[in-house]
Amino acid sequence: MKNEKQKSVKKLIPMATLALKNEFYFEAVIIISTMMEARLKTIITRVDKSNPGTAFTLEPCIKRVKYLVANAKDPLLLEHFDLAYLDELRTWKNHRNSIFKTLPENPVSKYRIEKLAKDGFDLLSRLIVSYKKFKKDWQKSLVKIPA
Repeated sequence: MKNEKQKSVKKLIPMATLALKNEFYFEAVIIISTMMEARLKTIITRVDKSNPGTAFTLEPCIKRVKYLVANAKDPLLLEHFDLAYLDELRTWKNHRNSIFKTLPENPVSKYRIEKLAKDGFDLLSRLIVSYKKFKKDWQKSLVKIPA
């Protein structure tokens, strides 16, 4: 199941890129949000040693990772994620929510949704880079060198 989840997240990256390229910005935002949530859940699972489950959406994931970073639960987490970046994620998520909640009453300009999608993709790219470095260092810390 773990491999299936990893494969599905990896498959979403080209889908998000294709959605952006073809100007399907709403779809791109949803894919980006899904990938952010999946990566943050993996971080929570590794550091906290608990599975957040499906009830944990993007907001609780951001809050939990921020809590783990702020309380120095793992030195590797502090090394690869900072509070300012997590605040940027939350700001983006709040902007996404405000656009999606007002969508039925107010049409959103192409510029606003395009900017949201591109900003989200940039944040996701940073998250993926930080996550990969964190994962690599985390795996190294698990390997014990025989004396």
